[in-house]
Amino acid sequence: MITIKEIAKKAGVSPTTVSNVLHNRTTEIRPEKLAHVKQIISENGYVPNMAGKALAGHKSQLIGVILSTEYRESKSILDDGYHGCLVGSIEQTLKAAGYYMLLSSAKTPIETLTTAKAWKVDGLIILESKAADVAPILQEIKTPTLFIDGEKPTHAENFYNISTDDFDGGFQMANYLKLIEKRKILFISDAPKPFGVDLARYKGVKQVFPNVMYHAFSSDFEIRTTQIRQWIIQKQWQAYDALFFSSDKIASETMQEMQDCGINVPNDIIIVGYDDSLYARTSRPQLTTIRQNIALKGQKAVETLVKLINHENAAFEIQLQSELIIRDSSTIKKK
Repeated sequence: MITIKEIAKKAGVSPTTVSNVLHNRTTEIRPEKLAHVKQIISENGYVPNMAGKALAGHKSQLIGVILSTEYRESKSILDDGYHGCLVGSIEQTLKAAGYYMLLSSAKTPIETLTTAKAWKVDGLIILESKAADVAPILQEIKTPTLFIDGEKPTHAENFYNISTDDFDGGFQMANYLKLIEKRKILFISDAPKPFGVDLARYKGVKQVFPNVMYHAFSSDFEIRTTQIRQWIIQKQWQAYDALFFSSDKIASETMQEMQDCGINVPNDIIIVGYDDSLYARTSRPQLTTIRQNIALKGQKAVETLVKLINHENAAFEIQLQSELIIRDSSTIKKK
Protein backbone atom coordinates (compact mmCIF):
# COMPACT_ATOMS: atom_id res chain seq x y z
CA MET A 1 0.00 0.00 0.00
CA ILE A 2 1.27 3.47 -0.87
CA THR A 3 2.71 5.55 1.99
CA ILE A 4 2.47 9.23 2.94
CA LYS A 5 6.08 9.73 1.82
CA GLU A 6 5.30 8.28 -1.60
CA ILE A 7 2.19 10.47 -1.90
CA ALA A 8 4.32 13.51 -0.99
CA LYS A 9 6.92 12.63 -3.65
CA LYS A 10 4.26 12.25 -6.35
CA ALA A 11 2.60 15.54 -5.35
CA GLY A 12 5.86 17.45 -5.01
CA VAL A 13 5.16 18.46 -1.42
CA SER A 14 6.45 17.53 2.02
CA PRO A 15 5.07 14.55 3.99
CA THR A 16 3.91 17.09 6.59
CA THR A 17 1.70 18.77 4.00
CA VAL A 18 0.15 15.42 3.03
CA SER A 19 -0.45 14.63 6.70
CA ASN A 20 -2.11 18.01 7.21
CA VAL A 21 -4.43 17.36 4.25
CA LEU A 22 -5.36 13.92 5.60
CA HIS A 23 -6.19 15.41 9.01
CA ASN A 24 -8.08 18.43 7.60
CA ARG A 25 -5.47 20.92 8.83
CA THR A 26 -5.66 22.90 5.61
CA THR A 27 -6.12 26.55 6.57
CA GLU A 28 -2.57 27.48 5.52
CA ILE A 29 -2.47 25.39 2.32
CA ARG A 30 -3.17 27.19 -0.95
CA PRO A 31 -6.41 25.98 -2.62
CA GLU A 32 -4.66 24.82 -5.81
CA LYS A 33 -2.05 22.84 -3.83
CA LEU A 34 -4.78 21.34 -1.63
CA ALA A 35 -6.75 20.21 -4.68
CA HIS A 36 -3.60 18.72 -6.24
CA VAL A 37 -2.68 16.73 -3.11
CA LYS A 38 -6.24 15.45 -2.72
CA GLN A 39 -6.21 14.33 -6.36
CA ILE A 40 -2.97 12.38 -5.88
CA ILE A 41 -4.37 10.77 -2.71
CA SER A 42 -7.55 9.77 -4.54
CA GLU A 43 -5.79 8.48 -7.66
CA ASN A 44 -3.52 6.24 -5.61
CA GLY A 45 -6.28 4.89 -3.36
CA TYR A 46 -4.52 5.87 -0.14
CA VAL A 47 -6.31 4.62 3.00
CA PRO A 48 -5.18 5.94 6.42
CA ASN A 49 -4.16 3.37 9.03
CA MET A 50 -6.89 3.79 11.66
CA ALA A 51 -4.92 2.05 14.40
CA GLY A 52 -1.88 4.18 13.64
CA LYS A 53 -3.93 7.37 13.82
CA ALA A 54 -5.35 6.36 17.18
CA LEU A 55 -1.92 5.50 18.59
CA ALA A 56 -0.57 8.82 17.35
CA GLY A 57 -3.22 10.64 19.33
CA HIS A 58 -5.35 11.62 16.35
CA LYS A 59 -9.04 10.85 16.01
CA SER A 60 -9.56 7.32 14.77
CA GLN A 61 -12.62 8.29 12.67
CA LEU A 62 -14.23 5.13 14.06
CA ILE A 63 -17.64 5.01 15.72
CA GLY A 64 -18.72 1.98 17.73
CA VAL A 65 -22.33 0.80 17.47
CA ILE A 66 -23.49 -1.72 20.08
CA LEU A 67 -26.84 -3.53 19.87
CA SER A 68 -28.21 -4.90 23.12
CA THR A 69 -29.64 -8.42 22.71
CA GLU A 70 -30.08 -9.15 26.41
CA TYR A 71 -33.80 -9.85 26.17
CA ARG A 72 -33.84 -11.49 22.74
CA GLU A 73 -33.32 -15.09 21.65
CA SER A 74 -32.85 -14.15 18.00
CA LYS A 75 -29.63 -15.33 16.37
CA SER A 76 -29.33 -12.03 14.49
CA ILE A 77 -30.99 -8.82 15.62
CA LEU A 78 -30.50 -7.36 12.14
CA ASP A 79 -33.03 -9.69 10.50
CA ASP A 80 -36.12 -7.83 11.73
CA GLY A 81 -36.25 -5.01 9.19
CA TYR A 82 -36.21 -2.22 11.76
CA HIS A 83 -32.67 -2.78 13.04
CA GLY A 84 -31.34 -3.45 9.55
CA CYS A 85 -32.75 -0.14 8.30
CA LEU A 86 -31.54 1.75 11.39
CA VAL A 87 -27.98 0.41 11.24
CA GLY A 88 -27.89 1.06 7.49
CA SER A 89 -28.90 4.68 8.06
CA ILE A 90 -26.26 5.10 10.78
CA GLU A 91 -23.54 3.64 8.55
CA GLN A 92 -24.44 5.82 5.55
CA THR A 93 -24.63 9.01 7.64
CA LEU A 94 -21.34 8.21 9.37
CA LYS A 95 -19.61 7.64 6.04
CA ALA A 96 -20.91 10.97 4.72
CA ALA A 97 -19.47 12.64 7.83
CA GLY A 98 -16.07 10.98 7.33
CA TYR A 99 -16.42 8.20 9.90
CA TYR A 100 -16.41 4.41 9.78
CA MET A 101 -18.59 2.07 11.81
CA LEU A 102 -17.68 -0.82 14.10
CA LEU A 103 -20.71 -2.99 14.88
CA SER A 104 -21.19 -5.50 17.69
CA SER A 105 -24.02 -7.09 19.65
CA ALA A 106 -23.95 -7.56 23.41
CA LYS A 107 -25.96 -10.16 25.31
CA THR A 108 -25.36 -8.69 28.78
CA PRO A 109 -24.78 -5.22 30.27
CA ILE A 110 -21.27 -6.34 31.27
CA GLU A 111 -20.53 -7.30 27.67
CA THR A 112 -21.75 -3.89 26.49
CA LEU A 113 -19.50 -2.15 29.01
CA THR A 114 -16.50 -4.35 28.21
CA THR A 115 -16.88 -3.79 24.47
CA ALA A 116 -17.25 -0.04 24.92
CA LYS A 117 -14.08 0.09 27.03
CA ALA A 118 -12.06 -2.06 24.62
CA TRP A 119 -12.75 -0.07 21.47
CA LYS A 120 -10.49 2.84 20.56
CA VAL A 121 -13.24 4.90 18.95
CA ASP A 122 -14.20 8.56 18.73
CA GLY A 123 -17.80 7.93 19.80
CA LEU A 124 -20.35 5.29 20.74
CA ILE A 125 -23.97 4.65 19.75
CA ILE A 126 -25.76 2.14 21.98
CA LEU A 127 -29.18 0.74 21.09
CA GLU A 128 -31.98 -0.16 23.50
CA SER A 129 -30.44 -0.19 26.97
CA LYS A 130 -32.48 -0.30 30.17
CA ALA A 131 -31.95 2.42 32.78
CA ALA A 132 -30.02 0.06 35.08
CA ASP A 133 -27.61 -0.69 32.22
CA VAL A 134 -27.21 2.94 31.11
CA ALA A 135 -26.00 4.23 34.50
CA PRO A 136 -22.66 2.34 34.65
CA ILE A 137 -21.95 3.21 31.01
CA LEU A 138 -22.35 6.92 31.75
CA GLN A 139 -20.18 6.56 34.86
CA GLU A 140 -17.32 4.54 33.38
CA ILE A 141 -17.13 5.47 29.69
CA LYS A 142 -15.49 8.80 28.90
CA THR A 143 -15.98 8.48 25.14
CA PRO A 144 -18.86 10.62 23.75
CA THR A 145 -21.87 8.31 23.91
CA LEU A 146 -25.36 8.51 22.47
CA PHE A 147 -28.27 6.14 23.07
CA ILE A 148 -31.07 5.16 20.72
CA ASP A 149 -34.29 4.15 22.51
CA GLY A 150 -32.44 4.11 25.82
CA GLU A 151 -34.11 4.41 29.22
CA LYS A 152 -32.93 7.39 31.26
CA PRO A 153 -31.61 6.57 34.74
CA THR A 154 -32.72 8.72 37.66
CA HIS A 155 -30.59 11.85 38.06
CA ALA A 156 -28.50 10.95 35.00
CA GLU A 157 -26.20 13.58 33.56
CA ASN A 158 -24.92 13.65 29.99
CA PHE A 159 -27.62 11.23 28.85
CA TYR A 160 -28.17 11.85 25.14
CA ASN A 161 -30.95 9.87 23.51
CA ILE A 162 -32.82 9.62 20.20
CA SER A 163 -36.26 8.02 20.26
CA THR A 164 -39.71 7.91 18.69
CA ASP A 165 -42.84 8.89 20.62
CA ASP A 166 -43.86 5.24 20.97
CA PHE A 167 -46.54 5.96 23.57
CA ASP A 168 -48.29 8.18 21.05
CA GLY A 169 -47.83 5.52 18.37
CA GLY A 170 -49.65 2.96 20.50
CA PHE A 171 -52.27 5.55 21.40
CA GLN A 172 -52.89 6.45 17.74
CA MET A 173 -53.35 2.82 16.73
CA ALA A 174 -55.66 2.09 19.66
CA ASN A 175 -57.85 5.09 18.79
CA TYR A 176 -58.01 3.93 15.18
CA LEU A 177 -59.10 0.43 16.24
CA LYS A 178 -61.72 1.97 18.49
CA LEU A 179 -62.92 4.14 15.60
CA ILE A 180 -63.49 1.07 13.40
CA GLU A 181 -65.37 -0.53 16.31
CA LYS A 182 -62.77 -3.05 17.43
CA ARG A 183 -62.81 -3.61 21.18
CA LYS A 184 -61.14 -6.97 21.86
CA ILE A 185 -57.49 -6.12 21.27
CA LEU A 186 -54.39 -8.24 21.93
CA PHE A 187 -50.94 -6.61 21.98
CA ILE A 188 -48.22 -9.01 20.80
CA SER A 189 -44.43 -8.66 21.09
CA ASP A 190 -41.30 -10.82 21.06
CA ALA A 191 -40.16 -9.85 24.57
CA PRO A 192 -41.28 -11.97 27.57
CA LYS A 193 -42.29 -8.80 29.43
CA PRO A 194 -42.91 -5.34 27.98
CA PHE A 195 -39.96 -2.96 28.38
CA GLY A 196 -38.45 -0.05 26.52
CA VAL A 197 -40.25 0.84 23.28
CA ASP A 198 -42.67 -2.10 23.59
CA LEU A 199 -43.70 -0.93 27.05
CA ALA A 200 -44.32 2.60 25.78
CA ARG A 201 -46.45 1.29 22.90
CA TYR A 202 -48.37 -1.02 25.23
CA LYS A 203 -49.05 1.85 27.64
CA GLY A 204 -50.37 3.91 24.72
CA VAL A 205 -52.84 1.14 23.89
CA LYS A 206 -53.86 0.78 27.54
CA GLN A 207 -54.72 4.47 27.61
CA VAL A 208 -57.60 3.64 25.26
CA PHE A 209 -58.22 -0.02 26.21
CA PRO A 210 -57.31 -0.37 29.93
CA ASN A 211 -57.91 -4.14 29.91
CA VAL A 212 -55.83 -4.95 26.83
CA MET A 213 -53.78 -8.14 27.27
CA TYR A 214 -50.09 -8.68 26.45
CA HIS A 215 -48.83 -11.78 24.65
CA ALA A 216 -45.27 -12.74 23.70
CA PHE A 217 -43.88 -15.00 21.01
CA SER A 218 -40.20 -15.93 20.92
CA SER A 219 -37.69 -13.57 19.30
CA ASP A 220 -36.07 -16.60 17.63
CA PHE A 221 -37.64 -17.06 14.19
CA GLU A 222 -37.78 -20.87 14.17
CA ILE A 223 -39.24 -21.12 17.67
CA ARG A 224 -41.65 -18.26 16.98
CA THR A 225 -42.93 -19.86 13.76
CA THR A 226 -43.89 -23.01 15.67
CA GLN A 227 -45.51 -20.97 18.45
CA ILE A 228 -47.57 -18.92 16.00
CA ARG A 229 -48.76 -22.00 14.12
CA GLN A 230 -49.83 -23.77 17.33
CA TRP A 231 -51.53 -20.59 18.59
CA ILE A 232 -53.54 -20.40 15.36
CA ILE A 233 -54.43 -24.11 15.31
CA GLN A 234 -55.64 -23.86 18.91
CA LYS A 235 -57.86 -20.96 17.74
CA GLN A 236 -56.65 -18.65 20.51
CA TRP A 237 -56.90 -15.74 18.09
CA GLN A 238 -60.69 -16.10 18.01
CA ALA A 239 -60.96 -14.40 21.41
CA TYR A 240 -60.01 -11.12 19.73
CA ASP A 241 -61.15 -8.98 16.82
CA ALA A 242 -57.79 -7.20 16.31
CA LEU A 243 -54.14 -8.13 16.85
CA PHE A 244 -51.67 -5.27 17.37
CA PHE A 245 -48.07 -6.41 16.88
CA SER A 246 -45.08 -4.48 18.21
CA SER A 247 -43.27 -5.01 14.90
CA ASP A 248 -44.26 -5.42 11.26
CA LYS A 249 -42.09 -8.51 10.92
CA ILE A 250 -44.03 -10.60 13.45
CA ALA A 251 -47.33 -9.23 12.15
CA SER A 252 -46.39 -10.27 8.61
CA GLU A 253 -45.30 -13.75 9.73
CA THR A 254 -48.55 -14.29 11.65
CA MET A 255 -50.64 -13.05 8.75
CA GLN A 256 -48.93 -15.51 6.40
CA GLU A 257 -49.49 -18.42 8.79
CA MET A 258 -53.16 -17.46 9.14
CA GLN A 259 -53.65 -17.33 5.39
CA ASP A 260 -52.02 -20.77 5.09
CA CYS A 261 -54.67 -22.00 7.54
CA GLY A 262 -57.50 -20.48 5.49
CA ILE A 263 -58.07 -17.48 7.77
CA ASN A 264 -58.92 -14.27 5.93
CA VAL A 265 -57.20 -11.05 6.96
CA PRO A 266 -58.93 -8.64 7.52
CA ASN A 267 -62.41 -10.21 7.22
CA ASP A 268 -61.85 -12.84 9.94
CA ILE A 269 -59.35 -10.89 12.04
CA ILE A 270 -57.67 -7.50 11.75
CA ILE A 271 -53.87 -7.37 12.02
CA VAL A 272 -51.83 -4.19 12.50
CA GLY A 273 -48.13 -3.60 13.10
CA TYR A 274 -45.50 -1.04 14.02
CA ASP A 275 -42.49 0.55 12.21
CA ASP A 276 -43.69 0.71 8.58
CA SER A 277 -40.72 -1.41 7.58
CA LEU A 278 -40.36 -3.25 4.28
CA TYR A 279 -42.46 -6.09 5.73
CA ALA A 280 -45.49 -3.79 5.99
CA ARG A 281 -45.31 -2.78 2.35
CA THR A 282 -44.54 -6.20 0.85
CA SER A 283 -46.98 -8.35 2.84
CA ARG A 284 -50.31 -9.32 1.32
CA PRO A 285 -52.56 -7.69 2.27
CA GLN A 286 -50.37 -4.68 2.94
CA LEU A 287 -50.12 -3.93 6.64
CA THR A 288 -51.78 -1.12 8.55
CA THR A 289 -49.03 0.14 10.84
CA ILE A 290 -47.47 2.98 12.78
CA ARG A 291 -44.71 4.63 10.80
CA GLN A 292 -41.61 5.76 12.59
CA ASN A 293 -38.95 7.46 10.49
CA ILE A 294 -36.21 4.88 11.01
CA ALA A 295 -33.75 6.46 8.60
CA LEU A 296 -34.17 9.88 10.23
CA LYS A 297 -33.58 8.32 13.66
CA GLY A 298 -30.21 7.04 12.46
CA GLN A 299 -29.33 10.38 10.88
CA LYS A 300 -30.21 12.36 14.02
CA ALA A 301 -28.17 9.95 16.14
CA VAL A 302 -25.05 10.51 14.05
CA GLU A 303 -25.55 14.28 13.82
CA THR A 304 -25.89 14.54 17.60
CA LEU A 305 -22.89 12.30 18.28
CA VAL A 306 -20.66 14.28 15.90
CA LYS A 307 -21.61 17.44 17.82
CA LEU A 308 -20.58 15.75 21.07
CA ILE A 309 -17.27 14.63 19.56
CA ASN A 310 -16.58 18.20 18.42
CA HIS A 311 -17.56 19.61 21.85
CA GLU A 312 -20.58 21.42 20.42
CA ASN A 313 -23.93 21.94 22.13
CA ALA A 314 -26.45 19.18 21.43
CA ALA A 315 -29.99 18.41 22.57
CA PHE A 316 -30.14 15.81 25.34
CA GLU A 317 -33.35 14.25 24.01
CA ILE A 318 -34.70 14.19 20.46
CA GLN A 319 -38.08 12.51 20.12
CA LEU A 320 -39.42 11.90 16.63
CA GLN A 321 -43.13 11.73 15.84
CA SER A 322 -45.00 8.63 14.70
CA GLU A 323 -47.74 8.41 12.07
CA LEU A 324 -50.69 6.07 11.51
CA ILE A 325 -50.62 4.41 8.07
CA ILE A 326 -53.87 2.67 7.08
CA ARG A 327 -53.67 -0.18 4.58
CA ASP A 328 -55.64 -3.28 3.59
CA SER A 329 -54.96 -5.48 6.65
CA SER A 330 -57.54 -3.47 8.62
CA THR A 331 -59.95 -2.60 5.81
CA ILE A 332 -62.77 -5.14 5.70
CA LYS A 333 -64.02 -5.80 2.19
CA LYS A 334 -67.77 -5.78 1.67
CA LYS A 335 -69.07 -9.08 0.32
